[in-house]
Amino acid sequence: MNNGTNFTAVRKDFETMSSENAFNRISWQTSTPQAPWMNGGCERMIRTAKECLSLLTKKVQSLLELNRRFGNIEFIMNQRPVIQKDEKWYSPFELTQGWKFILSTTTKSIDPISNYMFCSKHTKEVTKLWMTQYLQKLSKPAEATKISVGDWVILPKAWSNRME
Repeated sequence: MNNGTNFTAVRKDFETMSSENAFNRISWQTSTPQAPWMNGGCERMIRTAKECLSLLTKKVQSLLELNRRFGNIEFIMNQRPVIQKDEKWYSPFELTQGWKFILSTTTKSIDPISNYMFCSKHTKEVTKLWMTQYLQKLSKPAEATKISVGDWVILPKAWSNRME
């Protein structure tokens, strides 16, 4: 969640409701104020959800229908490819569950032990992919800006005491 005033203004109310157990297992996490660009992933997901909603009709007949629409949007967003390994792309659903979601009418029994072994192996592989592909892209340092005499420089507020 970002640190916008509309979110931080209600933080105490949210924490009060959370302590009264109005929300189960929801934690309040905000992006770092010194690095607002770190919230880009969340903002992109919100934009994608809004784009999906805009394709649907504006009137909703019931709360159940609205819930169903958000479920469809969640399904669409969790099926998009996000990470690649050996020419194969994986969706968020595949990364968390270890298998591709396919709508089918047939049901097959799954052996719990073999499923656990598969998921454990899959989790290790996904963690390795996450560390090698995604996190390395995020951690690439920006190129240094060359400052010359006479250039204007904006300093963080924390440094302002040094000038006084």
